[in-house]
Amino acid sequence: VDFPAICQPSIERGVYVLGDKTPDAFLTERLARHRDPKGSFELQLTDGRWLLVNEQRTADGGTVLLATDISAIKRAEQQVRISEGRFRSFISNIYDMLFFRHAAGEDRVHVFGSNAATMVGTVIEGGYANVEAWRAAIHPEDRSRHAEGIRRRNELGERFVAEFRFIHPVTGEQKWLLERSWPVRDPVSGHHHFDGYVLD
Repeated sequence: VDFPAICQPSIERGVYVLGDKTPDAFLTERLARHRDPKGSFELQLTDGRWLLVNEQRTADGGTVLLATDISAIKRAEQQVRISEGRFRSFISNIYDMLFFRHAAGEDRVHVFGSNAATMVGTVIEGGYANVEAWRAAIHPEDRSRHAEGIRRRNELGERFVAEFRFIHPVTGEQKWLLERSWPVRDPVSGHHHFDGYVLD
């Protein structure tokens, strides 16, 4: 089969998304890939579909081409990007509220929130919480109740909900905080972590 005779008319009919390339440049690059295959690559079609193309040279000097429709995968990836963008926008624009993620068995707690550092005064460089400072800032009369709820969450998998007084370690201001967290199991890795939020 004369590959250029197949490829060129498809380009001229507007089958492929060319990006910033001219039709001639796109054709030249595509023919070069075909003559010297080096792994798989993706092609976007103007009808919205995506193809994953694999080409391999044969012993007699020919080329075997396999094109797989990956449109569903690309749509799913796009939805993930949209969801992540919405979440980032939400996180970057909320105030007096922080979110956190705590991997089971680890001391580090990753904190998210536009004013999380000033809100509680226990967020260190890199967006992680100073856990010891956080525990110490909980009002002494509320500390054991808070610790018991966290223990039950960690050991029994219970959802944690608590209102407690918090003495800001920098300003000395006493706040009332609402904390909620829950266990999450990653279905792929099987690892456990805890997601949650704190509201001033």
